[in-house]
Amino acid sequence: MTNQHYQNRQVFVHRTSFDAWPKALQEEMRAAVKDAIIFQRELHLKEDDDAMAAIRGERGEIVALSAQEHEAFVRAVTPIYDEARRQYPRDLLRLVGL
Repeated sequence: MTNQHYQNRQVFVHRTSFDAWPKALQEEMRAAVKDAIIFQRELHLKEDDDAMAAIRGERGEIVALSAQEHEAFVRAVTPIYDEARRQYPRDLLRLVGL
């Protein structure tokens, strides 16, 4: 378990249209998105649990990394992130958390 993958689901709106909505609707949309984020994160945890149960159910092995092993993994994949930082604009990478 390296924790290198996280599936997210984006919510996009057309800025000009959103800004034209009544303030009450904008606030409701922001609240709904916050609720959706919480739901998605809880769903992500459930999906992880379900996937691990399925793997174990098929007699698969899930290997949990020690802190030192995880640090080694991070060091090993750092060049991939460095390459992305050279290849893509900083503003774009900031949108995905890099």
